[in-house]
Amino acid sequence: MTTRRVYTNMNPKIALRRDDSRKAYDLLARFYDELTGHHDYERWLSALLPPLEGHGLGGSKLLDLGCGTGKSTMPMLRRGWSVTACDNSTEMLAVLESKAGDRVRTEIADILALPALGQFDLVLCLGDVLNYCAADGRVVAALEGIERNLRPGGLVLFDLNTLLTYATLYSEHQVMTVDGHQLVWRGGGDGDPAAGGLFESEHEVIEPDGTRAKTVHRQRHLDEETVRAAIEAAGLDCLDVFGQGFDAVLEQPLDERRHTKSIFIAKACQTREERR
Repeated sequence: MTTRRVYTNMNPKIALRRDDSRKAYDLLARFYDELTGHHDYERWLSALLPPLEGHGLGGSKLLDLGCGTGKSTMPMLRRGWSVTACDNSTEMLAVLESKAGDRVRTEIADILALPALGQFDLVLCLGDVLNYCAADGRVVAALEGIERNLRPGGLVLFDLNTLLTYATLYSEHQVMTVDGHQLVWRGGGDGDPAAGGLFESEHEVIEPDGTRAKTVHRQRHLDEETVRAAIEAAGLDCLDVFGQGFDAVLEQPLDERRHTKSIFIAKACQTREERR
């Protein structure tokens, strides 16, 4: 049976702001796999793992942060990794647990109040989780939580949304129907995003009986210079930066007007003294 522990954020001011994100994904959990069906995580991970291996990836212990319904967890399980999957949405974790059963350890925690869950060889933080953290101005805090969970020499890989994504997805109006439910995305952008800007979108679920529920997605853009500084402030070493589009092909240098994602790879220092 899957073991799930719950960790709460003790800062109520942060919890009030972060609650929007949790509610949004609780609401979308039952539709999430259909909504993101065009995101091929098998292909994506096949592109992301080689550069990690080039930086000395070893071991088999993975912490999958912001794991959601297991889009990245399941492919890594199939690759033989021992996975601890962490998310702040109980509904998203419930979907993952229905897929993975006792093959995965699940933890409920906010990345901004991440406890020490273990010493991991690799931490993945995919799905622009850190853009949500940036909306609260707490990117360094999130990265410090990641650093605490890496073994000496362990690696972390995370992605961020680029200006191109905020110019398109976060500035668009989209409607999708899943199992009789209408899912409406209303981007709040104007198609001309500013670096470092705060971006919001509204997601509405309309039930077959007409019942409506709305949530807000709030993210902040982070440029490469800001992210490199945050990585260093968290006691990590930035090893590589890539840009990529929907084709999952990693390219250098990162071009925020052409790539939809930026990809960062960082490493934990070998000793605690070096980390200080």
